[in-house]
Amino acid sequence: MLLIGRKVLSKGFTFLELLIVIIILGVIMGFSIPRFQGAFNNLQLKMAAHDLSQFFRYAQGEAARDERIHKIVVDNHSYWLMVEKEDEDNEFERTSGRWGKTNIINKNIEVAAENDEIFFYPEGWIDRVEIGLKRGDASYTLTTKERQGYVELLAR
Repeated sequence: MLLIGRKVLSKGFTFLELLIVIIILGVIMGFSIPRFQGAFNNLQLKMAAHDLSQFFRYAQGEAARDERIHKIVVDNHSYWLMVEKEDEDNEFERTSGRWGKTNIINKNIEVAAENDEIFFYPEGWIDRVEIGLKRGDASYTLTTKERQGYVELLAR
């Protein structure tokens, strides 16, 4: 502190002032973090649903392009793409590259699938299926229309 005449000039904050600011910031963060957590959880759910629907659309396109049946296998919290072997009917193998790898769905997201295998045909058809993804109060449903070959993602 500098004394000029009878006035005291302060260069900085006192410990008490800093402590009060830290306490106020802590209270504000205490109220805002749960809201951010909820938004983050909903974002994770939305991204998982979007990724799965895009994977369905990719499998549908590949089946038409390759003129072979493709299938997506859904196993609890993971899914992957398989393709029918060229010279053998009803025999499938994993596709190569990134589309054949196992895709993981966050363990905190509940997955409810009617079938564990969804077939995609060269004519553009898809097996009829509903897959529900849920986390807390938010949920998405992925549905297909078999003859139309349409994949739809619904927020609930």
